[in-house]
Amino acid sequence: TNLPAAEVTLRFNAFSDRTPFGIDAFLFVVRWGRFKPEHEAALAAFTANCGEAALEHTVLVFTHATADVERAVSADGVPPSLRAILPKLGGGVVGIDNKDDEAGARSALHAAVRALCERMGGKRYSNEALAAARNRFDIRRETERAEFAAAVADWRKGSGPVAIVRELDSDSEPGAGSDAGEEGQSNDGGGMSALA
Repeated sequence: TNLPAAEVTLRFNAFSDRTPFGIDAFLFVVRWGRFKPEHEAALAAFTANCGEAALEHTVLVFTHATADVERAVSADGVPPSLRAILPKLGGGVVGIDNKDDEAGARSALHAAVRALCERMGGKRYSNEALAAARNRFDIRRETERAEFAAAVADWRKGSGPVAIVRELDSDSEPGAGSDAGEEGQSNDGGGMSALA
C-alpha cells in the first residue's frame, strides 16, 4: 500500500496481459471493525494510480462480519474517511462471515460481484496498461491468423505435411480459461483483488 506509482504501474502491467478486455470488479478486502488509516491510504493510493473510474468497479468487502454491514456503515460511528469513499464505490459494501460460514460468504461475494457487473452493463475498467495489453492481444491474434493462412496456402500447394501448433493461454479469446483472475492480497490486513 506504500508503493510508488511506478511500482503500481509495473504490477498492473504484470497482470494486464491476462485481462486484455478489462476488469469487471476490484475487491478491497478489510477485516470488519478494522478500517484504519492505512486502509484509507491504500484506497487513496489505488485511486491515485488507477483513477476515480476504478472506484466505480470496486466492492468493499468486510471479512469476519457477523453484523449487518450495509446498515452498520450507514451509522454515525463510521470513520469519516470511510463515509466519504462509500458513495464512490460502484459495488458498495458487502460483509462476509468467512470464518464460520464459508459457503454463505462465497455466495454473498459472488452476488455482490454479479450485481456490480449487471449495474455496469458490461462496461469494464480499463487503464493504459490494459489498453496496451489489448493491443498486444490484437497483434498476437492477427499474427496467428496470418501464420495460419500461410500454413493453409502451403498445404494447398501440396508442398508436404503442415503442422499447426497453437498454445492456448487464458487470454486467447474472451471467456477462455478461468472466469476470474486475481491480483493482490486478500488477507486480514486489507488488499485488492481484480476480477476479469
